Amino acid sequence: MKRIIVSILFLLCLFTGSFAQQESKSISFEPFVGLSISNLTDADLDSKVGIAAGVNLQYQCSEQFGIVTGLGFSNYGAKDGNSSLTLGYLELPILAKYYIYKGLALSTGGQFGLNVGDGRTQFILLSEANKCSFGVPFEVSYDFKRTRISAQYHIGLTNVYKDFDFKNRSLKITFGYKI
Repeated sequence: MKRIIVSILFLLCLFTGSFAQQESKSISFEPFVGLSISNLTDADLDSKVGIAAGVNLQYQCSEQFGIVTGLGFSNYGAKDGNSSLTLGYLELPILAKYYIYKGLALSTGGQFGLNVGDGRTQFILLSEANKCSFGVPFEVSYDFKRTRISAQYHIGLTNVYKDFDFKNRSLKITFGYKI
């Protein structure tokens, strides 16, 4: 985890001279791909690595403020030795994005999720996964030229399973390209 954060900070420092924030009153589409490191709260399990991919739509309201939405797919879950839980969600975020300095932005808002996969490998959990989820993502991103790198921490607010008080938590590292 520390290596990932240090690598992201290194890349941010490397590209600080190449920022390209959107013009005011403009719209951009951004396909993205990356990884998701997730776990379940209060489950006493290990983190699991999965994928995160999709497309974002950003409306730049002013020089410093934008609204972001989109459609993505992310893996969530946890593992314990050879046993694992893998949950797949279609996600719809609605985020407010504030540029604090030349391409460096902070975002937060709400995120709705639709569970499209409940995979269990050698894992006995006598409960059905809930179909819908809601959470709050907090994101730090950096735009350089047409490329964006972001780190997002997702805090799930709804229970993942009907009979357990487990909630999703994840760290997503993604790379996007603005069209």
